[in-house]
Amino acid sequence: MPIIPIQEIQPGMTLTTDIRDLSGRLLLSGGQIITQKSLRVFKIWGITEAEITPEPTHNPIKTHPTPLAEFEFSNETIDFFRFNDFQNPVIQQLARYYMEHKEIP
Repeated sequence: MPIIPIQEIQPGMTLTTDIRDLSGRLLLSGGQIITQKSLRVFKIWGITEAEITPEPTHNPIKTHPTPLAEFEFSNETIDFFRFNDFQNPVIQQLARYYMEHKEIP
């Protein structure tokens, strides 16, 4: 797995191995997705590089969200498009596209 300098790591990349500070305290477990907050923590604790899982060369299989997450996401979509006419087919298609491509926490 490639070891990449922290400056080149982007949010959304997957960490391969655990990241620990000099005293051995776990900062982020291997297999976790790196966030902007993770990058700030690494910089604060002096982490200069990390081992990152390579991106797949094919499209990953999308997992289906739980019903609760889907419900909350639908409300977020409705809120995002609140000033639009949902009867308009173009708005309906945009809302569907938004729901399919928006990251679900």
